[in-house]
Amino acid sequence: MSAVLEVAVPEQALECTRPRRLEALVSGAGPSLPELPGDWPASGRHVDRLYLGSEFCERLIPPLDLLRRVVNWAGAHGVALTLATPIVSDGGLRLLRRVLRHLPAGSEVVVNDWGVLHLLRRDHPNLRPVAGRGICKAIKDPRLPSATWARLYPPSFGSTRHAAMLARRGFVGVQLDIAPFARPRDLHVPGLPVAVNVGHGYVTKGRTCRFGSFGLAPGRKFAPGHAGRFECHDDVA
Repeated sequence: MSAVLEVAVPEQALECTRPRRLEALVSGAGPSLPELPGDWPASGRHVDRLYLGSEFCERLIPPLDLLRRVVNWAGAHGVALTLATPIVSDGGLRLLRRVLRHLPAGSEVVVNDWGVLHLLRRDHPNLRPVAGRGICKAIKDPRLPSATWARLYPPSFGSTRHAAMLARRGFVGVQLDIAPFARPRDLHVPGLPVAVNVGHGYVTKGRTCRFGSFGLAPGRKFAPGHAGRFECHDDVA
């Protein structure tokens, strides 16, 4: 789990990608942020929004039975929902067609796939698309030696034209990481509210799963298409 701060509309959110963590959350007494530092203000431990799913793996799209429980839990506690979605295969898109119809009206969907955006706009106009970190691109290589180097590769989302393009396509907000040497003004997107991931970020992505390759024969390692056994739920790189 990692905390997410909503910048434009002050809001505290909990990101939960692992089904076991979601099970524990919806079985608890109420929404809280137990993993925040001890000196975090007590008044700030309430969860306003829950992020579920993943921006990077379609195997982490929540199963329908668990999603229904999460929706009931969120409604009972006044917690808004955001479903994070990755770049998807045809199979992932078919699964999302079933999943999206169970989200309450007004829920956010973080989009990293233009096909998912088309699906939302065509079939689910009551849901709110948010541009994900795969669409709002930035150089986040931790090997960048200085702020000067970082300025040579400005993020796409800082462009007025890019922000206008996102708005024209129906996005109501954007999802960002804090890049190396970022300043507060580097997290501004003209005309759109911003959600900033705090505590975790991503540097690069691809279609192969390092964790899912651990138990495979050498000739099958680090190739796309294997099912995986959710090794990422128990290991941290």
